[in-house]
Amino acid sequence: MDGQIAVARRLARTLRRELPDTVRLYAVEGPAAARREAADRATAAHAWAGREPGAARRTLILEPADGSRPSAAWLHHPAVADTCHVGISDAVPLRDTATAHRQALHALAAARRHPERRAAHTPPRDLATALGPDGAHWAATALAPLHTHRPARPQDPDGPPCSPPPPPGCTTPPTPRTASASTATP
Repeated sequence: MDGQIAVARRLARTLRRELPDTVRLYAVEGPAAARREAADRATAAHAWAGREPGAARRTLILEPADGSRPSAAWLHHPAVADTCHVGISDAVPLRDTATAHRQALHALAAARRHPERRAAHTPPRDLATALGPDGAHWAATALAPLHTHRPARPQDPDGPPCSPPPPPGCTTPPTPRTASASTATP
């Protein structure tokens, strides 16, 4: 859509139906027959489907997001569930379809490593929670110097100004020149 919501809505009406205000995007990767089955079942349930440019083994499915959880029955069809990896975005406003695309691709990368072959985007959370117990220990160890650091000079907006370091080769910082009465010309 490239941010052209009004144009996309007019085109959608011309082709067959209205675009929803809130959408969820699925990135489906797998054999062509399985992706075709997913696209056929999804479009029968009022979704939009198409190949992703530049990714020959990937189909994108855009469906109305009625609730907070994905409701795509086609995900459970054996041709899809057994052979395809599926990344699922959050429900987003139509104008944020690019965000949904990024989320679905990140989820797809996770789905490739998941035994169920599908994964939904999860919002960012606490680093220690995301890394698990071993990661939490690693993060605490790595960040300990930052937590225990005490600066040599406390930040004090009313304190004396810091002078810049002297240029290389100088032992004392230069002093600013001021015009005096003896050097002024008439």
